[in-house]
Amino acid sequence: MKEMIHLPDPAGRNDARFADVLVNRQTVREFSPEPLALETVSRLLFAAQGEVDGRRTAPSAGAFYPVQLFLAARQVAGLDNGVYAYMPDGGALACTRSADVSAALEAAALEEQSWVGKSAAVIAIVADVAAACEKFHEQPPEGERGARYAHMEAGAIAQNLYLQCAASGIAGVLVAGFRDDAAKAALQLPGNLKPLILFCVGNSVDAGTPSQGTS
Repeated sequence: MKEMIHLPDPAGRNDARFADVLVNRQTVREFSPEPLALETVSRLLFAAQGEVDGRRTAPSAGAFYPVQLFLAARQVAGLDNGVYAYMPDGGALACTRSADVSAALEAAALEEQSWVGKSAAVIAIVADVAAACEKFHEQPPEGERGARYAHMEAGAIAQNLYLQCAASGIAGVLVAGFRDDAAKAALQLPGNLKPLILFCVGNSVDAGTPSQGTS
């Protein structure tokens, strides 16, 4: 890994009420071509899996944390295109691949999902599912419990990302339909890490109007 890139303080001003954030949570599949601010990326990653005093913003069974985040940056102001591992304890990024992988991630998607390649960045939610299964192997059914916990953790992280998108007034869409091997190769994930979710983010084309359907 290359040297750490320390992210801006994620605790910026946010006047959104939590109830408003819940109501405004939506899936948006169309993005503005404007670069995403690094401060916004910092808030997204902190909301997803930030750490304060040893506790993270998303829960993990047994505080095991088999889930990790990788940022595939395409249009992030002040950040070179590439893949970055997120370090929750220090709020920093470490570059793991110096290349724009947006086209490769879009090609990995099932059917046509052009928003994968057009988003400013993709936050890859990945996990060492095998390690989670080993950790909880004594729990029924037959070691599968750990895999369930990893997917639950990934889901909590994805919801945090959706809520932060709503609070920041930006667009976001969860993508679960992709070829695992192709996405893993594009991100050059090490070891047993397996991609579970690709969360695409970017500035909204029209902050007041959902684009291409919501869910």
